[in-house]
Amino acid sequence: MEGGTESGLDVFAETDDEDADADAPLVTHGTNEAPPRDASFLVSTFNLANCAVGAGVLSVPFAVSELGVALAALVLPAVAAVVVFTLKVLLRAADIYGAVSYQELVREALGPAAAHAVSVALIAYIAGSCVAYTIIVADAFDSVAAATRVPGAQEHPGLFGAERAAVILVTSACVLLPLSLLRRTKHLAPTSAFSVVALAYTACAVVADFAGGAFSALGAGDDARGRAEEDRTNGTDIDGRHRAPTESEGNWWFRVSRDGAVGSAGFRGGAADLWRFDERSVLALPILVFAFQCHIQVLSIYAELREERGVSPAEESGEDAKAARRRAMGRVATAATTMCLVGYLAVGACAYLTHPDIDSNMLKSYDASDPRMLVATVGMALSAIGSYPMNQFSARAALDDVLAAARGWTRAAPGMAPPARHVSQTLAFVLATTATALVVEDLGKVFQLVGSTAGVLVICWVPAALLLVPPPAARASDAAAADETREARGAS
Repeated sequence: MEGGTESGLDVFAETDDEDADADAPLVTHGTNEAPPRDASFLVSTFNLANCAVGAGVLSVPFAVSELGVALAALVLPAVAAVVVFTLKVLLRAADIYGAVSYQELVREALGPAAAHAVSVALIAYIAGSCVAYTIIVADAFDSVAAATRVPGAQEHPGLFGAERAAVILVTSACVLLPLSLLRRTKHLAPTSAFSVVALAYTACAVVADFAGGAFSALGAGDDARGRAEEDRTNGTDIDGRHRAPTESEGNWWFRVSRDGAVGSAGFRGGAADLWRFDERSVLALPILVFAFQCHIQVLSIYAELREERGVSPAEESGEDAKAARRRAMGRVATAATTMCLVGYLAVGACAYLTHPDIDSNMLKSYDASDPRMLVATVGMALSAIGSYPMNQFSARAALDDVLAAARGWTRAAPGMAPPARHVSQTLAFVLATTATALVVEDLGKVFQLVGSTAGVLVICWVPAALLLVPPPAARASDAAAADETREARGAS
């Protein structure tokens, strides 16, 4: 790459090696070399945000309902800050150990036994995520069929009256499998960009729906109170159950339970919990952990991030160039996490305030016949389709790592395994997630399970272990000091 003094930054531009790389087959080309570093800042940001956004956004409002809107407004940024910090811990450790994947980093830093255990956890975690994406696609097509009043849709839920199983099978075979066979995360940039756009549209649609209802309530007066008392879905009583405000509380009201565990407020018939401290609040945390998780994929994306402009070829392998590139990836991590945080705050608060009894898949709580929300439903389904191969990319790398250790194969960089390994592992993963999606339908349970187990492992425990384990240079220094001490004792 040539050094330059350009003042502008073409975020979609590629390096000079791109012309040669463009002719390489996307699926059949295999090598154990590291992938080229030619992905731009924006491409890397969209890919990382896509890894986090995925299906998690659909359950964030449910998590907000379990925490309360004010408490969630504090917890979400706190989780985002932890995510950015731990991502930077992984990036720094990757440079120290020369790792290009999550499981390789664990192997080099914590040893083979830890690497195998983490690889198995990663595979299970990502498989759960991909099952959730497949469920979202099936639910979206159910909503489309119901909204368009397709004949037979009520008796046979699914696209154009087809069975749900048929929708899942066709989507997996004709869309998810071909996308998952791509070797480079850079080639998934268009789907990643669309996923971020879909999140932005869904956020705008949810906020617009909330704003329309809020402005209607401003002039509703006593009619709003009557509706609240009739359906009794607003407010919180002293035991934490939803209730309607009383006449003595007026248009504005605020209540706290005797033990302080629940606080709620309301205005003109609308109400929301501000905070909740109970067992259901604890169950909401894994959903938020899942919503921000992109740690498994970050090193694969980092491996393809191009060098900073202005770095000469002689400096590309130096520590200054390495630090500059790591800082650039740190900005990618911050930008991607911030994008997700803003969307989650908007969607979570507005969807909960509009539907206090929100479903774990928020789109199920909205009227499918509303064109604005129908577009959001389709958009999130397409976003899930885009997120599936990005997540599968890391699961396949972890699976190949485990099999290579067990069978004595030559280890390959992520996406660079020989064709037979690449295709067979991709096919096995897609088949497994498809079969699971055929029998599991509850999105919230999937998020709670994977977020509270492997999600905590990859986001918190592994980065914490990397901070505690001394780097190789420190280990060598300690070993040398120990040898000198033993020699001194022997001489005495």
